[in-house]
Amino acid sequence: MKSVRQLLNDLQQKRFVGRDKELALMTQELENNEAAWRLHHFHGPGGIGKSALLRAFERTLQGEDIVIYVNVRSFEHPVHFADALQDELHRYPSIPQASTDLHLHAPIGVAEADRLNRLADQRGRLVLMLDGIDRGGPIAAWLRDHWLPQLTTRIKVFTAGRYPLNEEWISAAGWIGMIRNIRLSPLTKFDIDRYTAIIGIEDQALRDWVKLFSGGIPLALSLACESILQHGAQSFLAGTQMTTIIAMMDRTLFEDGQQPAMVKRLLSAASLIWWFDQDLLEEMLGETIMRSEMCEFCSLPYVMPFGPGGYSILDGVRRWMNDELVRRAPDTCLQYKKRALRAVERRWRMLEEGDSESKKRMLRLQKLYLLSDSFMQSNHFAGDGDGFDIQQATETDLHAVIAIYERSMTKLPPYLPDDTGQQAYIHAIWRQDPGSIRVVKHRGLPVGFYAFIQLNEDVRAIMADNNALRGYFEQSPADPDGNEYMFWLLGTVIEYDPDVIGLLIRDMLGMQLTGRIVFTSIPVVGPIESICRLGFERLPWADYRSPGGLHYKAARIDLRGDDFFHRIPSRELDRESESAPERFPLLAKKPEPLVQPAVPDRCQLVKLMLENYHRLNREHALLSLISNMLPGQATGEPKERFAARITEVVAQFLAAQVEGKQQEQLQARILRLFYLERIGSHEMVASRLSMPMTTYYRHLKKGTRKLADHVFDQLTAGL
Repeated sequence: MKSVRQLLNDLQQKRFVGRDKELALMTQELENNEAAWRLHHFHGPGGIGKSALLRAFERTLQGEDIVIYVNVRSFEHPVHFADALQDELHRYPSIPQASTDLHLHAPIGVAEADRLNRLADQRGRLVLMLDGIDRGGPIAAWLRDHWLPQLTTRIKVFTAGRYPLNEEWISAAGWIGMIRNIRLSPLTKFDIDRYTAIIGIEDQALRDWVKLFSGGIPLALSLACESILQHGAQSFLAGTQMTTIIAMMDRTLFEDGQQPAMVKRLLSAASLIWWFDQDLLEEMLGETIMRSEMCEFCSLPYVMPFGPGGYSILDGVRRWMNDELVRRAPDTCLQYKKRALRAVERRWRMLEEGDSESKKRMLRLQKLYLLSDSFMQSNHFAGDGDGFDIQQATETDLHAVIAIYERSMTKLPPYLPDDTGQQAYIHAIWRQDPGSIRVVKHRGLPVGFYAFIQLNEDVRAIMADNNALRGYFEQSPADPDGNEYMFWLLGTVIEYDPDVIGLLIRDMLGMQLTGRIVFTSIPVVGPIESICRLGFERLPWADYRSPGGLHYKAARIDLRGDDFFHRIPSRELDRESESAPERFPLLAKKPEPLVQPAVPDRCQLVKLMLENYHRLNREHALLSLISNMLPGQATGEPKERFAARITEVVAQFLAAQVEGKQQEQLQARILRLFYLERIGSHEMVASRLSMPMTTYYRHLKKGTRKLADHVFDQLTAGL
């Protein structure tokens, strides 16, 4: 009969997907000779699957090698590591013991290292896995400088942690060139499909939703699938369970609230844009960012280098933070977006005639991302394109291009094969203009393509019998100057998505379209609606419905007199602004005739203070209302100084509460997490603190009342 441990191991093995490249790398390290020995360190944010990778590699060895696994995450002293290593070694009673003298008189860890070395010599090799090594604090330095150098090169060492092993490791004497840092990426669409199939989720549309929500991060993927199995697909799609999952991911990714408040604010702002630099974030926040704060932020495991001098947020994290900010602080979200748009447009105006097309392309795409809907942001701006090359197709690529297209049509909604025969025209179109078809290659093999073709008389003649395009050709004559083009076909090998589809779309939309009419007709659900929000005009009269159920939707944009950058409309932000709620409803409402206006009490005003804590010096209406609540109804104090005094009083109160009784500490933490650090909804804060909602609201109410009394007492005393 199986034990529970065996059952869990079987499930882990069955559900582990992806990471073929990393597993192959680890296998190769086992075969390398001693001169090629390297320490391999796998890093990435919480939930990316680092520990799962180490355990999966252990399973691939199938007991042929002795594997020693130690999680050093919580160790504070070398003796803790030595004890854990001894516990692990007890699983192998045949391992020769170190001498008694060595146990009694040698420094900590020497006896354990000696025992491992003798076993490795005896067996030929041994695998040592150290998990959480970058969070070991003092233990990490001891491992690097004292313990690991004692091991023989027959011991293959694999480590994992949130962060890469930093310059202290890389520059340490003897370690130069001996460490290989490997970042773990999110799972591909193919991996997600494999996982959902193993779990028992067969519906392709539901799989796509899971992929969109999880961002390919394994922990989020498993939580989403578990939610579907327990509560049903409808509950998941309705968003009922998503808040809980995001709260769990929040604790995992952000180390249970240990990140400073400024880092959280930077992350919220950065989640709204495709890429960022310090200047752009400063403009969005409306304040100066200290260099130390920016360096700390950019060193986080979910922040990645992007282009020359820029950074980007991991796709899944960016989506969660974006959604969370929209729910928690819609006004702040809108304000950040508007400031970002002004900054991007100012950079465009500052371009000079000699600036490169690539610089213009980055600004076009930044504006596109900022004003795109969630469909386009999630599907077309994912991945960084690392490891892929995009180039003009050769004749030998065309067979692969056709196969990729036919397979892609069944993998994208509405998941139907193309019964219009578009692929039959590919060879003729390529012969007419080889540059019209561009392919993405990975290690020399085509993994995606798109076709951007000039709709001249020759192409129209080739496609004269193309039913999907006939309606457009009949009602829209060719441009006499030859400036009409068409985004025609696109396909990817899903094993490499979302990186490939994102790279293709960005290459298409970021290219120089100025001076051209651009037409497209797309049978896939979603893209037409997205691009029509970005300046394309919908052309229902050019649509086509195939006998097999495909609905080709047509759209066009005329850029003969303008750059695409200027045609990307910002009206969506204006609409959001018009529908945005008043920031201070107490101040906005006018009293009915003959009715005295309601005067907000202290607690209401303190809530408004906290909600606007970081911008209080700019909220003059609120400051006037606070001032009118004080004796004499006016302080005569400059608004900026008055705001600084309020924030100082609040900060001093919270600091004092942290040193107080347990209930006071809890109340201060609630106020800080919800109002100042803004980690999320009340439910998310309660979940972070492991509190029932009734208990949470009771402490919130008491803490707010205490703070209100303290603030007004101190402000009155200072008059």
